[in-house]
Amino acid sequence: METNHDLSLFQEKAEAAQAIVQMIQDLPAAFRYAIELTQRQGGSTLAAPGWDPESQAALKEGCAQAGVTLLLENLREQAGAIHTGFTRVNWGIAETATLVLDSTSEDTRIATSLAETHVAV
Repeated sequence: METNHDLSLFQEKAEAAQAIVQMIQDLPAAFRYAIELTQRQGGSTLAAPGWDPESQAALKEGCAQAGVTLLLENLREQAGAIHTGFTRVNWGIAETATLVLDSTSEDTRIATSLAETHVAV
């Protein structure tokens, strides 16, 4: 019960800050969502640093099928071309709709702050 309350509170606070909260069933659905959102918004690149090899393979396959370029590393060199940043967060704080993620990686910082759209999982 507490989890549902926390999710509802997070969504309420995030939407008050003009963020969009989309409930997604599982990680493969999140990959599809990020790729389809990139396409709907007219983007052609998805920056997804820091994902494990299995996730990278799934992202590569999905992006290839959709005609979206997947950027995994060296994002500084490609910063101007990034449409969608796609990252995994470590924590969410419901009361403030705050997402917390380890941003020690420059690629992660670039994907979250320089992308036209950021999708956080």
